[in-house]
Amino acid sequence: MLRKALLTACLLAAGTSYAQTAQTDIGKFQIRVGRPFITRGPVSNMLDNPLNTIKLNNGQFRVYSSGGTTYRFQGIDSWGATAGQAYPVLGPVANSYASCGLWLNDTSRVPGSTVSYYGFAHAETECNYANGGQTFKSTALVQSDNEGGTWRLSGQILSGGAPVAGTQSGEGDCTAATDNYYVYLYCLRTSDFNLIAARAPIDNPIPGNWYKFKDGAWSQAGLGGDASPLRYTDALRSPIGFGSASVSKWTSKNYVTLVNNESSGSARGGVYISFSDNFVDFSRVPQPILVTDGAEWIRTAASGDLIAYPSGIGLNGGREWDGGFLLTYTFLEPGEDFQRRFLVFREVYVFQGGQVGAQDPQVGIELTKWVAEGTVPRGIRTTTAPVQGNYAQYAYGGKLGYVMSASLPGTIALEECVSYWPGTADHLVTWDGTCAGAGYRRLRTIGWIYTSPQPNTVAIYRCWSPSYYKSHYVSTDAACEGRGDQEFLLGWVLAS
Repeated sequence: MLRKALLTACLLAAGTSYAQTAQTDIGKFQIRVGRPFITRGPVSNMLDNPLNTIKLNNGQFRVYSSGGTTYRFQGIDSWGATAGQAYPVLGPVANSYASCGLWLNDTSRVPGSTVSYYGFAHAETECNYANGGQTFKSTALVQSDNEGGTWRLSGQILSGGAPVAGTQSGEGDCTAATDNYYVYLYCLRTSDFNLIAARAPIDNPIPGNWYKFKDGAWSQAGLGGDASPLRYTDALRSPIGFGSASVSKWTSKNYVTLVNNESSGSARGGVYISFSDNFVDFSRVPQPILVTDGAEWIRTAASGDLIAYPSGIGLNGGREWDGGFLLTYTFLEPGEDFQRRFLVFREVYVFQGGQVGAQDPQVGIELTKWVAEGTVPRGIRTTTAPVQGNYAQYAYGGKLGYVMSASLPGTIALEECVSYWPGTADHLVTWDGTCAGAGYRRLRTIGWIYTSPQPNTVAIYRCWSPSYYKSHYVSTDAACEGRGDQEFLLGWVLAS
């Protein structure tokens, strides 16, 4: 629990915005996103909500993922647990607000207990997903007295609106943050795809004790009440807007941290990170922490990657972290549908230093080499994206540096492509817009690199291996590590 909560609670009760600290700090953060690690998939079920975790008293972790039914995993760490056996712990409740399922989105330990937890479960009813995704969303309280091994349903705590035929309606998809006095839920309102907030006493978050944030006060009933959309603290006071989102807590800064995917259709976007020091006003880092080429939920053969349900969890479980957290998300490969979902973990580190200029890189995403020495011919991938078979078929070959997540002066975008021809796949990293002309299928945007050397950068080269790999690859060695021939200098990536 956080020790600055009393002051925060008093400020919120007064309905006054005090986001200046987070707003000032935003320009001082440096963020580095590590290599992606697929821990589960492909699967056709679960992986349909933000991942959440509990660290047990014995040091192991329980991890929860859902898809109508909630499943728990257990292991010595969060990522390893999700590779193991899945055990169902919550499911649909007939003739109720949860008739289509219960997705356990988050948990909060009962104050004073080491084994009892409250859980916050997304609930759906009136579902006919084939009819425009029709469903009606709300949130339920569940409770456990054995460290999340089993859960019992306590009742509905948040709802809004009424079912609408042929579309999504209601409020749900909530994740939680806490202080010493309250548990706060951040939920997606489907009528306008804005994020809203509600809170209840941390020691008694039962039905009837929840109030939504409306016009500067926690004044509207959790069941049926209205809510104001949460805002960015920019000049336009913009609503946070469309997309799934989740929250966590940066403990030493006492900041609520929000990650959300601001992408739609096939337009380039990204997963962004925002911070709040008063639970309701968020300041966003202007450069995304992941680059996307859109978010096409209606999948076709031409669809790009899909990053869904981004979630920040602590290295020690739960939603609290300091210095770094685990970013998890559901991932679909280009052209794949929801029958082939993957769960991805990435480490994200946040450092605070001097003011970052508007033309300077603030976010770096690891450019990773993966090598399959056991295949014939050997496989190699250079990418920022998840790679199927990581740490099994493909070994981690190391970090080449960090690409930037936004276009800056003196930079050029890179794209990743794959060959159309049968047999060995040739994965090519090249300058953006050149894949198609070379006869390759474009997969994704890699990120941006400098076109000339800058401080804290290292050169990268495009290499061709006619025999050892029979593929293109990227290297920081002008001699291509003796495994191929240099084709040309691609540019410069961040060294750290």
